[in-house]
Amino acid sequence: FFFLIRSRFLNAASSLVKLSHNEATKIATITLNNPSKLNALSVDMGDEFTELVSDLTQPENIKNIRCLIITGEGKGFSAGGDFQFLRDRHEDTPENNYDVMRAFYQRMLNLRKIPVPTIAAM
Repeated sequence: FFFLIRSRFLNAASSLVKLSHNEATKIATITLNNPSKLNALSVDMGDEFTELVSDLTQPENIKNIRCLIITGEGKGFSAGGDFQFLRDRHEDTPENNYDVMRAFYQRMLNLRKIPVPTIAAM
């Protein structure tokens, strides 16, 4: 199972986004993994999330999932946007901010591509 999913996501401590799967229940869990920043959403985390969702939604993978849980490592689910990233937006032009923020949010909206019930465990 999950042979197409890049091994760095499978419970990899160094990854910003981890994946686990219970084969008996067919429940997959995505864990946001930056507890020192309360799992604040960053561009790097968004890129990993996008890559994982792309792998997860492949037909040979998604057929083994009946439900997806999204949670955060440590004491917080997610603090929202990474403060330094948002502060940097203040220093940029409105036109560029529009493009950067639109791309940033699209990374997380990839969640909508997962065709199984999704639960946020906070």
